[in-house]
Amino acid sequence: CTTGQWQNQGCGEGSCTSSQMYQTRTVNPNGCAVTDQCVSDPSCTTSPVCGNNIREGTEQCDGSDLASQTCQSLGFSSGTLSCSASCTFNTNSCTTGDFSQLTYNLNSGYNFISVPFELQNNNINVLFSSILPQISRIYTYDPTGWGIFRANPNAPSSLTTISTLRGYIIKMKGPASVTLQGTVNNNVQKQLIQGWNLIGITGMNTITVQSALQNLDYDSIWKYDHINNEYTQMNASDLIQPGVGYWIYLNNPGIFNP
Repeated sequence: CTTGQWQNQGCGEGSCTSSQMYQTRTVNPNGCAVTDQCVSDPSCTTSPVCGNNIREGTEQCDGSDLASQTCQSLGFSSGTLSCSASCTFNTNSCTTGDFSQLTYNLNSGYNFISVPFELQNNNINVLFSSILPQISRIYTYDPTGWGIFRANPNAPSSLTTISTLRGYIIKMKGPASVTLQGTVNNNVQKQLIQGWNLIGITGMNTITVQSALQNLDYDSIWKYDHINNEYTQMNASDLIQPGVGYWIYLNNPGIFNP
């Protein structure tokens, strides 16, 4: 068996690692000896490869490999951390804000609520797990029509989650209390349609109707009076409460950012 000299083909080529040199040679007759190999070579230096989903060297992250980091571990209050194409952390979806909680004392019958902060888990079954036996239905209204959550697991539901800036109507079988918590994000906004919209504010402070709706062409805003079981029209100087849902009628579509 006659063999030729090993020839360098490059670092990391063939089946070699980036720190190994890939070598090939000719043999005669064919098959009488190996024709390629990987050998350690000081000229080959290990360098990170961005885009292989493995964090290496000085990379902060690589694809799905976030080095066990989250928005919270990087100092943000909530959000979803991702990795950029240059293998650095992308924190554009991370948010900062005040962590808050609010207790809802719900009455028998209809209750108009909203959630003034972003929830870590907005699934209705999770949020209201402690009072589900007392809930009959939860309603909301948007451009597509009514969304309905039915507490009966055998009944169909078109509503499964709770979002900020939206209003909800909870029909209770009996009184119950539940405490929700989340992070206030004052940068959220919602597209409202011409006609009726069911809304709520973000943040834990009251705000006047005039301030909350200053950029909207609205006709009227209404709150629900549970004691008298009727709607009451609000004035520009009336206060909108965090955690409460309101009906608003718009003459034209607009962006709601209270």
